[in-house]
Amino acid sequence: MAAPGVAGAALLVRQYFMDGFYPSGTRVEENQFLPSQALIRAVIINSGKALAGVDGVRGITESVPYDIHQGFGRISLIDSLLLRGKSKVNIYVDDRMEMTNKSPPKKYYFLIDNCDAPYFSATLVWTDKENRSTSCASCIVNRLDLTGEVNGIITYPNGLTGPDVKNNVQRVRLKSTPGDVITVKISVANLAESTQPFSLVVSGCIATLDPTTTPTNAPITPDPSSVPTVQPSFNFQPSSPPSKSNRPSRTPSEAPNAPSTKPSLALVELSTSLESKDDMWSTARGNMFNILPKKNIRLTDMDIHRYYKMTKVLEIWARKGSWKGAQYDQSKWSLLGRQEIVGGGAGKYTSINDPGWLDFDMAAGEVYGLYLRFTNNSKGLITVASKGSQNSLYAQNEDIQIMTGVASKKHFADYESEPHNWQGKLKYHVFKFPTKEPSRTSIPTVKPSLVLFELPTTLERNDDTWSTARGNMFNILPKKNIRLIDMDIHRFYSVKKVLEIWVRKGSWEEARYDQSKWNLLGRQEIVGGGAGKYTSINDPGWLDFDMAAGEVYGLYLRFTNNSKGLITVASKGSQNSLYAQNEDIQIMTG
Repeated sequence: MAAPGVAGAALLVRQYFMDGFYPSGTRVEENQFLPSQALIRAVIINSGKALAGVDGVRGITESVPYDIHQGFGRISLIDSLLLRGKSKVNIYVDDRMEMTNKSPPKKYYFLIDNCDAPYFSATLVWTDKENRSTSCASCIVNRLDLTGEVNGIITYPNGLTGPDVKNNVQRVRLKSTPGDVITVKISVANLAESTQPFSLVVSGCIATLDPTTTPTNAPITPDPSSVPTVQPSFNFQPSSPPSKSNRPSRTPSEAPNAPSTKPSLALVELSTSLESKDDMWSTARGNMFNILPKKNIRLTDMDIHRYYKMTKVLEIWARKGSWKGAQYDQSKWSLLGRQEIVGGGAGKYTSINDPGWLDFDMAAGEVYGLYLRFTNNSKGLITVASKGSQNSLYAQNEDIQIMTGVASKKHFADYESEPHNWQGKLKYHVFKFPTKEPSRTSIPTVKPSLVLFELPTTLERNDDTWSTARGNMFNILPKKNIRLIDMDIHRFYSVKKVLEIWVRKGSWEEARYDQSKWNLLGRQEIVGGGAGKYTSINDPGWLDFDMAAGEVYGLYLRFTNNSKGLITVASKGSQNSLYAQNEDIQIMTG
């Protein structure tokens, strides 16, 4: 019965992809595609569950994976395919990917999350050219190699201690813990032909579903279109997030600049319809549309219409002025922030969870463009073709108007020809008082010096020993009014992590156990430069933190998954003793 069982499984796998179940785990017509036979084989082999033994005529014989009794194990498709509400795993597939003899190794990076999957599994399959050799009947003609790496430990496929030189079906299986980053690498050993297609299936507790962004061993400046922002392990929204309305001149000249007045405390909503035309929605890669406020408002939150019930990172861009005329020019937009969300499904509003960074001021009578997209340029923002023209009125209330816009097909590059209506909710406060809102740090709003100053600390260690901490809290005492806009850190591991920077006015000691006394400035993806080297955080646009002379400010740096890697060193001084200084600023021991 084994052969008919495998044949039936192959048919189910083929139907899974042809019915559009990948990547959402539910049937989506526009996700349908014809899988290669290599992908079907990869899913089946990736699903294999280990057997404890074989029950034979002479009793039970113990067995381990890859031996002559069980090979890759017993088929269990539920452990290799995502079915929403039924399977324990998330999956990632790459089909018909081609490599040549000159191709560099292809690397995939997977961040591990919490789930019930017992292991991480990756399976590589390719259809090799027929072997006509009379001297090496078992040789692979076009040979690829698969490895998996976590925490510096490399695992080779099929239970081997080195590359598999005989099989065009290779699987690595790893134990993992939340916060691990697993690297799956496919490299070319030798090709007899010009190209070799392959298929890859990965399953497990995968938080990263678009893992092809390649980090380097040196600090990099991420492309804003491909940098995910990972949500912290706790869900904390700061009580008074920093204002975004008075950014320095590093932001585009078209950046919004509404009056800085105190908003009303009431949160107002303007909801658009989630209806579709003839029961047909479009799932766009992005939406650009205009907002025309009738009153001074501050946009602080929104819901979107998100199809897939899976985790994605949403970006929100804005500009003062219409989107039309700036749709191809990224320099004319300001990135407000990024937020990890999980789609609510068609016909339901999906909250973006009240991000602390969304404080966007809009002045009555002006025009503002908004642009929403996912960082990996994937589809999933539900929009509907409009009967109206571009920039015609779509939805309004007494405070604000939303205009018909466009659906994007490629980031700042390509758009649908017909108009589309954005669907969701805008949540905002109305400015009812003309009084000027005091600055968060009571610093005069003067133009900062254009000279960028640095205060480096030593990267030396005590007795050749560094500590890799999960975070650092320390105080800064400015001697002059300063604006902190960038920093380097000492980061050990050369893997991607998302750094968070928290601040408060006052010493860290008074607030070390109370999150509500801190403001989250922002998050930035970085790659560690290694011990003894400064790691840049790549001049993030959100780091504009004003500090007044004579005050005390606490800083707290950590990684979102609470992992280690911030290099610190035990101090010979006491807490809050002077550690480093120049004529502008003092850094204290923390």
